Amino acid sequence: MKLKYILFPLLLVFYFIFYQLNIFDVSSDVFYDNSNKLWAHRILDPQKVNDLKEEFIGYEIDVFFNNDKNIFDVRHHGVTNDIDLVTFLNEIENLHLIKFWIDFKNLNSSNVESAIFTLDKIALEFDVKSNIIIESKNINLLSAFKSKGFFISYWLPSFHVFKSVFNILNIRDDLRKYKPNAISMPYSSVLFYSKKFPNYPLHCWTNEMTSDLDKIKIKKLSKKEYIDQITDLNIKILIPGCGNAYEAEYLFNKGFKNVFIVDYSQIAISNLIKRIPDFPIFNAVCDDFFNISGQYDLILEQTFFCAIDPKLRNNYAKQISSLLKENGKLVGLFFSVPMFSDHPPFGGSKQEYIECFSKLFSINTIEKCYNSIKSRNNKELFFIFNKKE
Repeated sequence: MKLKYILFPLLLVFYFIFYQLNIFDVSSDVFYDNSNKLWAHRILDPQKVNDLKEEFIGYEIDVFFNNDKNIFDVRHHGVTNDIDLVTFLNEIENLHLIKFWIDFKNLNSSNVESAIFTLDKIALEFDVKSNIIIESKNINLLSAFKSKGFFISYWLPSFHVFKSVFNILNIRDDLRKYKPNAISMPYSSVLFYSKKFPNYPLHCWTNEMTSDLDKIKIKKLSKKEYIDQITDLNIKILIPGCGNAYEAEYLFNKGFKNVFIVDYSQIAISNLIKRIPDFPIFNAVCDDFFNISGQYDLILEQTFFCAIDPKLRNNYAKQISSLLKENGKLVGLFFSVPMFSDHPPFGGSKQEYIECFSKLFSINTIEKCYNSIKSRNNKELFFIFNKKE
């Protein structure tokens, strides 16, 4: 009897430690590099994508592969939808701006090769391979898609008080071996898996959360700002037209040592050096942005673009492209509404920005900013542009 009273508390302590323990802190290549993590779940009608495009940039869709016809049926379990993936994509407006989380419901050894061939053909036809992530619980077969250049998400079993104790190490080994781009699970399992794999990109879904309050809860799961998601402290970052350079101060204090600023005003540069005496003096450049050179991994745009003459916007795009390394990114905010015509700040529209940058950059995302300061609420677009090869 006494032994039972001793073992039970010990088991509780063990379980508590097990639940809290981080067992794999490695991350992976990010598929969806964006601050807005709220997607629409189980969208089986392309018209819904068009109807919801102002609210969502990403959509989860369910597919079954028809081996006899070599097509992907867009449908859920037990639902007949009479639409295939090609037809689905054909009916979507501005397809290149949309992200898709494809839940492959019937991936198996008898259809994997045909499915890869068919999806690769579709992705090539619509030029959407970089916009798709494929999900399945069969990580072994799913990895074959990754070898063909697709992003993949490993569907994990729902958290179970007892079963999860035994299968978590197998999951860790799968992550090490196959290196999926993300792991996915129901909303109810997020707390457990985020503790076990704290740095791994995580996708979750729910069928019951539909209200505005629910949406806020989901957004809180991804409360990290863009810059807080960067784990490589050695990347080279440029902030043009830095002004007060609060972003540079924040980055430097977080451990980013290769932060560079440029501004035409010596006062702006001096103010930063006064606040951060340890900031490398050679990383603070007083000059015209269009005169500088160098190569950077990331350029952050805050309020500089809106301050320059709109006639120089194409020149700005060219200069940014020349300053970015291969696979470099331009990330930041644009005003989404007209501002002033005769003095800064100058505004614009989403379409104007796409036209200005699309020749030199792949448009990863450009969407309504959900965390603007109060005075700019509903007036800003958050964007991520990738330099084209």
